[in-house]
Amino acid sequence: MKKRAHIYFLVFLTIILMGNLCAQNASNNYSQLKDDFIHPPAAAKPWVFWYWMQAAVSKEGITADLEAMKEVGIGGAYLMSIKDTASPQLFQPAARQLSNEWM
Repeated sequence: MKKRAHIYFLVFLTIILMGNLCAQNASNNYSQLKDDFIHPPAAAKPWVFWYWMQAAVSKEGITADLEAMKEVGIGGAYLMSIKDTASPQLFQPAARQLSNEWM
């Protein structure tokens, strides 16, 4: 019977020690998680779809878009050109897809 009591005591002691270790790790993990949420690392920042529609793009507009994306924490963009120039043109001067102006 004494042997069984010693085993129960050791199991109980192990559970208490493991509980304390887990509590300390949880506290450290919570702190890191909170910090990562407030200041996300680059790998965790969201990406967006960025459509350039019907050649309605300009250097100034692209710069303004990129600065705004950076300001709000966007990590990157998937760029997609949608259609070529419209008729009538929506933006002057139109930057036709794959032209020197577009590049």
